[in-house]
Amino acid sequence: MSIRRMEGRDINERHRTSTTLELLFDLIIVVAVAQAAGGLHHMLAEGMYATGAVRYMMAFWCVFIGWMNFSWFASAYDTDDVPYRITTAIQMLGAMILAAGIGDIFLHTPDLTTAFIGFVIMRLAMVTQWLRAARQHEAGLATCLRYAVGTALAQALWSATLFSGGAAQTAVFAVAAMVELAVPYIAERKGGTPWHPHHIAERYGLLVIIVLGECVVGIISMAAKTVHEDMSQWAESALPVIVSSLATVFTMWWTYFKLPTGSLLAGRRGVAFPFAYIHYLIFASLASLGAGLGLQADSLAEPENGQLVRTAVITTANACGTFLVLVSILNIALFRQCRNEAALLAIAILTPAVPMAMLLGGISLKWVVMAAALAPALYVRTLDAGKC
Repeated sequence: MSIRRMEGRDINERHRTSTTLELLFDLIIVVAVAQAAGGLHHMLAEGMYATGAVRYMMAFWCVFIGWMNFSWFASAYDTDDVPYRITTAIQMLGAMILAAGIGDIFLHTPDLTTAFIGFVIMRLAMVTQWLRAARQHEAGLATCLRYAVGTALAQALWSATLFSGGAAQTAVFAVAAMVELAVPYIAERKGGTPWHPHHIAERYGLLVIIVLGECVVGIISMAAKTVHEDMSQWAESALPVIVSSLATVFTMWWTYFKLPTGSLLAGRRGVAFPFAYIHYLIFASLASLGAGLGLQADSLAEPENGQLVRTAVITTANACGTFLVLVSILNIALFRQCRNEAALLAIAILTPAVPMAMLLGGISLKWVVMAAALAPALYVRTLDAGKC
């Protein structure tokens, strides 16, 4: 395979799709997402709500930043030659180490060392990619150098998280995360990279599918934990929860992919930053739904555990509501696609309220989950009515 100049891709290139190398990279991200969702599941099951949420957002941030930076760089500069493939393989190694270390973040005494090593390997490999682009893409020299220098400086800051603990560690992590957010904004202020809108839309859509896979795992777990019950009892208690949960996942998929993201990004390249960053919360909410569905599986196996049932309902309801609010922001604020904004926001905001009110009223899990599945379906119907 010949070595190609990294001169930047054509932003109007026809039939631009994700490469098989990008899909291979995503397979490792699947594992990292599963580790983060699993850690949240276990901490919530133990009643460690605030701590579990904070550590989950920290773990998911590392996964998201590594994936996001790789995807946007690839959209602009993927040469698919030997040096590019080898550097991507190094990033994949870092992603594997990161995934292996995520479980340690959820220990009672968290240890960020392994996850940090994996994350830094991913990011320093990214620095070498930016330096290569700076050397070979004359028009993008300044932008690529700003990316390289900023990313390298951010990695030095991440090391401070290893020498702090407790609240101080969380604070240092937050500062480093903000620096990572600032690097692309600063780098692209005086000249953007040639990213492809339809390629970016596909990359984000594929990760939505991947993260929805965590929800499917939760639903399968429900079936696996209850399938050995008496058939009549299973059909009465577990089957309605399983079907309703699948309906929720299906309508959330429908909601996200109703938006023609590629065409909209092509016409509004200026919304790239909010589009990119809001997906951190979109992906995190979907993965937390997977954790909530895993908790529902536990609660079906232990129906007498009222605290577990409440935790499962609250987790899934909040995840659905958060996801719908964020998709509403994409529809209304970024792409300005809908005429019935108030109705969409009302459904999204009220999504967690109804199942939690039913739970407080002593309604069984079966009916609560069935009611909760109506909100995403109603949201899709409202999107259709508003010609979104």
